[in-house]
Amino acid sequence: MKYIKLLFINVVAICLVCISCDDESNSPTSFEPSAPHVAFQDYPDYMVDEGSSQVLEIPVVLNILVEEPVSVTYSVTETNVVAGTDYQITSDSPGTLIIPQNTKRGHIYVTTIDNDVPNGNLERSITITITGVSNEYSIGYLNKPNYISKKVIIEDDECVEQPSCNWWGALSVEDVGFTTYDGTGSAGANDMELTVVGNLPGSGWFEDQPIVFVLTPSAGDPTVGTAIAARQLFCDDCSGNIGIERYYEATGSFDIATGEISVAYTYTRGDGSTVWTGNNLIAN
Repeated sequence: MKYIKLLFINVVAICLVCISCDDESNSPTSFEPSAPHVAFQDYPDYMVDEGSSQVLEIPVVLNILVEEPVSVTYSVTETNVVAGTDYQITSDSPGTLIIPQNTKRGHIYVTTIDNDVPNGNLERSITITITGVSNEYSIGYLNKPNYISKKVIIEDDECVEQPSCNWWGALSVEDVGFTTYDGTGSAGANDMELTVVGNLPGSGWFEDQPIVFVLTPSAGDPTVGTAIAARQLFCDDCSGNIGIERYYEATGSFDIATGEISVAYTYTRGDGSTVWTGNNLIAN
C-alpha cells in the first residue's frame, strides 16, 4: 500500500512538471531573462549638446555569447531635427548594426552638428527603435519600452529672436544695495518667458522657488523691452513657520546689449500686505 501511494505521488509530480513546461513554452520570451534577446541597456534618455565633440555611443546588447554574428536593424524617428543638418547616426551599415561573434555588444553612434538654426523651446530629438534581429531572438526585455527604444535629446546652442534665452544659465542676482546671490535662468513655457531661480528679495528663507519673468521686446528695438513678474509664490514655509507664505512681483526692463534685467520688486505676505520693496539687477 505504501508503494502504491509513493507511485501515485511521483506520477502526479511528473504531470505537474509537464504542465509547467507547457505553460512556460507559451509565455512571452521577453519575460524570460535566460531566453536569447537583444535590447538597449536600461539607461535613461541621452542628452548631448549641439556641436559637441562627444560621439555618443549607444550600446545594444545580447544576454548570451553567440558563435555567429547577429544583425540588428533599427529605425530613427526625428522630432524637429534633420539628419545631416542637426545630427549624424552611424553603425555598421545604414539602419543596421552587427554584434560580432563571441561578444554580447554592438554600438550605434550619434554625433551632433553645429548650425545656425534657432529652435527656441522646441524639443529636438531622435528616437532609435530596434525593429528586427537575426537568429529569431526576442527584442527587448520585460516588456519595458526603454529596452526597445532610446531617445537622444539635442540641446540647441542658438539664441532665438525672442530675448529670454540671453539669460539662460548662470546668473548674478543682486538685491540692489544689499547682497548679490548666485542664480540660474532657464526657458519658460514660451520664448518670452524666463524662469529665474535665485534669492531675488534677499530673504532669509530662500527655498529655490522659481520666478517667471515675461520679457516683451519693444516694437522698434527687439534688444530692449519690458520685464514683468506677476505676483508669484516665493516661499510657503517662510520664517521657519509652516504655512507662512511670501510672494514676489516685479516690473522693469531688459537690455540684451548690457546683459541686464532691472526691476523694482514688492515682497508681500499672503494677505497682500507689503513686507518690503526693493530693486533687482539680474545679469548674465
